[in-house]
Amino acid sequence: MLKKILNPKSILRVTALFLWYFVVVFLFIVWDINNGSPLLQEGTTIGKLMVRYPYQWDFELFFAGLFLVWGIFIWRAGKDISASRSLIQFTGWAFLVHAITMIIVGLIKTDDLIHMLNDSIYWFIFGTLTLYSARK
Repeated sequence: MLKKILNPKSILRVTALFLWYFVVVFLFIVWDINNGSPLLQEGTTIGKLMVRYPYQWDFELFFAGLFLVWGIFIWRAGKDISASRSLIQFTGWAFLVHAITMIIVGLIKTDDLIHMLNDSIYWFIFGTLTLYSARK
């Protein structure tokens, strides 16, 4: 069972879904902020976990677009892993650097530390798994 989960193709598919998750979250946050009674209000626990205020939808739109396209290429990389090894390695290293950067930002902007630490865990996991899949 674990071998099937740690299959490089499965890892890449789940990594693509992880990237696409941010597109869905972006759409939800924009919808929610424009809602009459938002769920993610500033000062609430769930609001602090998912949104940094003031929310910069235009900035987040850049990431949503990038993650959408990146996820498509990672999904496609699962079809021919040996031909896509450099993209897979790039993804793994970029995820790890992203996680480290999040921790550094959290240490500097202490109000965001818990948010950044929580988010960095997923980037570390997917970065490590993606690099593992590039070695197979």
